[in-house]
Amino acid sequence: MDSKALFSEKVERYRNSRPKYACGLMNYMKETFDINETTTIADIGAGTGIFTELLLDLGAKVIAVEPNAAMVEQLRLALYCKELEIHERPAESTEIESNTVDIITAAQSFHWFDKALFKAECKRLLNGNGPVCLIWNTRVVDEPINVKTAEIYTAFCPDFKGSVRFAGGANHSEEDIAEFFEGEFEKKVYEFPLTYDKQGFVDRALSASYALVEGDKHFETMTKAFEALFDRYAEDGKVVVPNKSVLYYGNI
Repeated sequence: MDSKALFSEKVERYRNSRPKYACGLMNYMKETFDINETTTIADIGAGTGIFTELLLDLGAKVIAVEPNAAMVEQLRLALYCKELEIHERPAESTEIESNTVDIITAAQSFHWFDKALFKAECKRLLNGNGPVCLIWNTRVVDEPINVKTAEIYTAFCPDFKGSVRFAGGANHSEEDIAEFFEGEFEKKVYEFPLTYDKQGFVDRALSASYALVEGDKHFETMTKAFEALFDRYAEDGKVVVPNKSVLYYGNI
């Protein structure tokens, strides 16, 4: 399946269950990059606008770029305002005017891009020596609830590729990031545990790109497995999923 269509059947679950990002990460970006109402940020692979919203909250003007039509519809319904411009385009060909962007962000999306073409597009867009910021929420893979979650994916989901993908993307590795930035980048990590009720926990599990969709013969069995996992770890109707928000940034 074309990667841009992977989430088309999961948009509502995605928007309702995917977490935001650590306040410390957002504060760091605002202070380090002096983000204000004169700052233009291109948020690439914006999805339903989870990170886009946080950038708008920092006071910036944001150009959200997302190729999936269903996600763009959700983004537009949730966030449309005069400070937001939306391009239904791929990361490698955004159709943003050249040299008009101060900062580029890619939250939970860099691993889907053609990295060489994306890098060329970043160089075209930036109006100076502004940073490219690559951001992930990444679950702590050796924590028991995350180990058991990965086991369910392994049992039911042929497209699940193990702990690297589970922790934030098929190609989310520092080797890839170092290559993209030619070895010169900064990394910031923020503890960001995620608290879910039962519906939120299950929806988050089902929103993964590799999760089965309704209609698959194993979908109901997989869903029940996630419900049972929640019941095993829940206290007072909630579970806490160990997670970190991670920022990589550099100049290209």
